[in-house]
Amino acid sequence: MSTHLKPEQFNDWLLGMAERETTAHLAACTQCRMEIEAMGQTLGSFRLAAVSWSEGAAKQVAVPKMPTSPPVWIRPLWVLAATAMILAVTLLFSGWRGHSHKPLATADAQAQISRDNQLLAHIESEVSEITPMPMQPLQVNPKVEAR
Repeated sequence: MSTHLKPEQFNDWLLGMAERETTAHLAACTQCRMEIEAMGQTLGSFRLAAVSWSEGAAKQVAVPKMPTSPPVWIRPLWVLAATAMILAVTLLFSGWRGHSHKPLATADAQAQISRDNQLLAHIESEVSEITPMPMQPLQVNPKVEAR
């Protein structure tokens, strides 16, 4: 008595990876051969349906229309507007450059230098102390110890 093919052996046959024993069994067993043929027809029908569906779906996709160029009379308006903007910005910045703010800037610089010098003098006095300010309460007075 011959046993029929297992599902894994059917899968291997359909994938083209069948062993010699599977091929020999299919040559001898009509029931397994008919089942393989039915599976092959089912897969073929599925493949045909998938291809037909994808072709139909591709036809349904609308090709986007390319934008048309604007009318010829609009182009000069854009060029004119862009030129006006560039001219306005150029005039605005050239007007700012013409005014001198040097006296105000010099006074601000002198005041900043003065503040910086005061800060540096304060830092120098703090650094030059022998005992730091937070440690001074803990400092031992040498005159008190000598008694």
